[in-house]
Amino acid sequence: MPSRAVIVDRDGESDPEDWDSAVLYDGESPSHFPDRVLVRDPLAERLRRSSPELRSEETGGGLTLFAPGPVRPL
Repeated sequence: MPSRAVIVDRDGESDPEDWDSAVLYDGESPSHFPDRVLVRDPLAERLRRSSPELRSEETGGGLTLFAPGPVRPL
């Protein structure tokens, strides 16, 4: 089974368990957003709808990169 998401949180903005609901059980995203989130649909579409303030960039292979500010290379 392919990965559904990769969460990059260098500053510790969110607890890894905060993302369990959104990634594993199709629940809501946490209120604190980390540095980067790389996801596949349907999670990418839910993030677009629930957090329109996030910047996003299609990365290919069905993945979308989300960030709270301008998307910059890691």
